[in-house]
Amino acid sequence: MDAGRRWLEPVAPVALRELLNFSEEELAAALPQLAERLGGEVAILSTCNRVEIYVCNAAVADIRRTVLAILCERQGVDRATLDTRLYSHHDTIAIRHLFSVAAGLDSILVGEPQILGQVRQAWRTAHACGTAGPGLSRLFQNALRVGKLARTQTRVGHYHISLGHAATALACDFFNGRGLSPQKVLIIGAGKVAETVARSLTTNGLGPVLVANRNFDRAKTLASSLHGRAIQFSDIGEALRKSDVVISSSNAPHYVLHRPTLEEALQHRRGRPLCLIDIAVPRDIEPSAAGLPGIYLRNIDDLQHLRDDNLRRRQREADRAARLVADESARFVATWQSLPAVPVLRRLRQRAETIRQRDLERTFRRLPDLSAEQRSTIEAMSKSLINKVLHPTLVQLREPEGGPPCANYLECVSGFLGVRMNAE
Repeated sequence: MDAGRRWLEPVAPVALRELLNFSEEELAAALPQLAERLGGEVAILSTCNRVEIYVCNAAVADIRRTVLAILCERQGVDRATLDTRLYSHHDTIAIRHLFSVAAGLDSILVGEPQILGQVRQAWRTAHACGTAGPGLSRLFQNALRVGKLARTQTRVGHYHISLGHAATALACDFFNGRGLSPQKVLIIGAGKVAETVARSLTTNGLGPVLVANRNFDRAKTLASSLHGRAIQFSDIGEALRKSDVVISSSNAPHYVLHRPTLEEALQHRRGRPLCLIDIAVPRDIEPSAAGLPGIYLRNIDDLQHLRDDNLRRRQREADRAARLVADESARFVATWQSLPAVPVLRRLRQRAETIRQRDLERTFRRLPDLSAEQRSTIEAMSKSLINKVLHPTLVQLREPEGGPPCANYLECVSGFLGVRMNAE
C-alpha cells in the first residue's frame, strides 16, 4: 500500500492545492494514466483540503517519483515546489492514514461528516474507471467501516463545527469587532457546501440571503428553502453594492469574482466594509482583491484556528477515535499480510524490476552516445512494457475470475512463474 499524504496547511497553501485539485472529468482521465504507468491499482481522493493518491500492488519500484512526475505533467506544477510538499506513506502507515481520514481525524474541523462520503466517492470513481481492484476495494471498504465506527463508538463528531459555522463565525467576528450589524448576505454557488453555509448563516441571524448560481433553477431552489431570493449570475456586481457578507463556494475552475468588479462595487458602498469568505478550491475570488481598502478577504486556510479550537474541545473523543483507528489498522494489516497471494505478487514485481534494470543498464552500455532525453525515453518505454505485461497476471493472481480452480492454486502458479511463495 502507498498513499500520497495530504496537502493541507501548513503542508501546502491553498494556492498550490487548487493547482492539484482534480475535477470529475480530470479524474476519469488521470486514473487510467496513473494505473498504467504505475502498473497497479489507483484511487484519488481530491477535496478542498487534500489531494491524495492511493496505490496498491504497483509494478514500479519508485512510486513517489512516478506520481510526482505525472502530477507535474498533468497539472502544470513546478517539480521542485511540489517535491518539497509531497508526503508519501507506505504499508501500515498508509493504511492508518486513510482510516484516520475516513474517521474525520485528519480534517480541518475534526469529526466533520462530509469526508466519509468523499472517501466513498473516491473509491466508486476508481472502481468505475477500472483502477480499483480487489486490493484497493478491500482497503476502502474497511476505511468506510472504520469511519462509521469512529462516529458511533465515540463522540468525535458530536459537537462538530461545519464549514458553514466556521464561515459564519468569521463573518460575525469581523462585524462585531467594528461595531457593525451585517445586512444582506450573498451566497455564490448552490451545491452542498453552499447550502450548509447558507443554513448556518440564517440560523445565526444573518440575512436576508441572496443566492447566485450559473444554474438559476438550483439558485431558486436553495433561496426558496432559506426564504431568500435568487439572482442571476450576471447580477452579482449589483448585489455586491448592497451585501455585507459574500460567501463563495462554486465549482468553477477559475475566478468568479475579479478585482475590477469589487473595485466597482466599493465605489457605491460609501465606505462600508465588505466581508468576503472564499471556501472554494480552486478559489473563486481573485486573491489580489485583499489589498483593496474596505475588503476583508479570507479563504479556507483561515479556518485553521477554528480547527485548533475545535480539536481542544474534543481532544478526549479524538484520542478515543485515534485508538480505535490504530486497533482497526493493525487488525487490517494482519489480515492483509496473511493473504497468500501477497508474497507471490511482491516477488513477481521485484523479479520483473530486477530484469528490467539489468537489461536497461546493458542497453545503455552498448549505446554510450545516447542523450539524456533518449535514455529517459527508453527507460519510460521499458517501464510501460513491463507494466502492461504484468498487469493482467497480477490481477488474476490477486483474485482469479471465478475463484481458484484448485486448492493449491497459488503454489501451482508460483511454480509455473518461477516465483517462490516463501520469498518474503
